[in-house]
Amino acid sequence: MNIIFICNQPYPIGMAGTKRIRLFAENLADNGAIVNVFIFRKSNGLNNASGLFNKVKYQLVKFKYINSILGNKYLNQQLVNLYNRHNNNIIYIYGGLNIETVKLLSFASKLGYKIVTDLVEDYSVQNEKISFRLALKYKVNTFINRKMMSCVTGFIVISNFLKKKIESYKIDSNNIQLIPISAENLFHKSLKIKKRSNFRFLYTGTFGVKDGIDFMLTAYKKLFNKHPNIELILTGKTGRISKNYEYLKNLDINYNIKFLGIIPEDDYYDFLQDSDVLLMTRIGSKYANSGFPFKLGEYLATGKPVIATDISDIKLYLRDKIDIILADPSDSDSLYKAMDYTLLNYQKCIEIGQNGRNAAIKYFNPKTNGELLQNFLNRI
Repeated sequence: MNIIFICNQPYPIGMAGTKRIRLFAENLADNGAIVNVFIFRKSNGLNNASGLFNKVKYQLVKFKYINSILGNKYLNQQLVNLYNRHNNNIIYIYGGLNIETVKLLSFASKLGYKIVTDLVEDYSVQNEKISFRLALKYKVNTFINRKMMSCVTGFIVISNFLKKKIESYKIDSNNIQLIPISAENLFHKSLKIKKRSNFRFLYTGTFGVKDGIDFMLTAYKKLFNKHPNIELILTGKTGRISKNYEYLKNLDINYNIKFLGIIPEDDYYDFLQDSDVLLMTRIGSKYANSGFPFKLGEYLATGKPVIATDISDIKLYLRDKIDIILADPSDSDSLYKAMDYTLLNYQKCIEIGQNGRNAAIKYFNPKTNGELLQNFLNRI
């Protein structure tokens, strides 16, 4: 198999989107596929412009919007050079079709490549406050996805919400494959954890409206008034905080809340392990339900108790008070009760955490999901 990944995520070091692509790419490479990754974006400062990482070649590609009209000559030539008439040639486009890949799509199809797109969110139902430029880009990309579906050979989706949406366009179900999140740290051996005086709740990730930070903080502060020996640690991207969540710059230290910014890649999984309860607090909007939170798999893989709001496909994989502790989305009182439950029943929650890890091994295993992808690519 000859497969080319095209994305706008940093590579090989990055957050959720990067990890999804990298785990897929590495599994295919381990099974004998020729794998290349081309990235349409500026470097995040953590990666080289090109290189070889775990058998996968990657390279940043300069993109100008004129390329969406005239095409990208450099990338077109790479597609010609990499095409192998004795192989199954596939282009995987992360996040759906977009303005960066629209011209490339027709060129690659003429060469004989099969086009596969991986859908992880539905930006057509996005309702967060964003810039005019980004809102316009989402609308254009939504239009492109709808109009050029006939050019796509296969659809990978991360949730049943997205699967049903693709099926509603009369796409053959054999050409759609649901592949959920993958937890790389299922195979991670953590360092010995030091004892702490405070009971630690941890939230990691982004700070968009869909992430429900407001509800989390309200629930936590109410809980702190009852249990003052607790702390809340927040980590993640700082860019959105300065723009949308000014109050996170001035957290009241009297509540033992700390924002630590981005945790280095090499330390991240140990940092997850060094907590008592992990929080995933998405709200109940269509946008939040369209995807599936990547962090949830990594949380469960630690074997620690996880509190999550009941969104997307969570109940398809996990049982409340057995594998996970669930709260109602967009409901600070429900979150408070879930957090209080973990404090009052922590020995039971340790068992829940271990059950959650077993569920992650079953459903969110990178090797299992990599096999799903490979079988799907061989089938289409």
